[in-house]
Amino acid sequence: MKTIKPKILKKKTNSPTPKLNNMNQGKPLFTLSIEEFIALTKGLVEEILRQQQAPKESQADPEPCLDIAGLARFLKCSKVSIHNYKKLGMPFYRVGRKLLFKKEEVLNFMKQLRFKKTKKPS
Repeated sequence: MKTIKPKILKKKTNSPTPKLNNMNQGKPLFTLSIEEFIALTKGLVEEILRQQQAPKESQADPEPCLDIAGLARFLKCSKVSIHNYKKLGMPFYRVGRKLLFKKEEVLNFMKQLRFKKTKKPS
């Protein structure tokens, strides 16, 4: 028996492929003096270095976030106390199942909590 191989048809595209003229290959578009080349290269290197340094400065997080265990160590209390503070209104952020607290917000909350407890009703 003969086995029949399926033919694979190639799809024709109408988009022309750009062809370089053999006469233009290898010829420079313009010429630079050595001084111009050095100045151009130096400017490009400085620009690239500025671009690489700029994102690093903006990525620095001024307010570090703490998880429950880290906050418990920072405040020197138990994890249960952290959950109780949460119920009292301590600000927190949920990322998936993880709870994160900003250090500055927690300190402000603790100051407000301290002032609320020290005031005596008249």
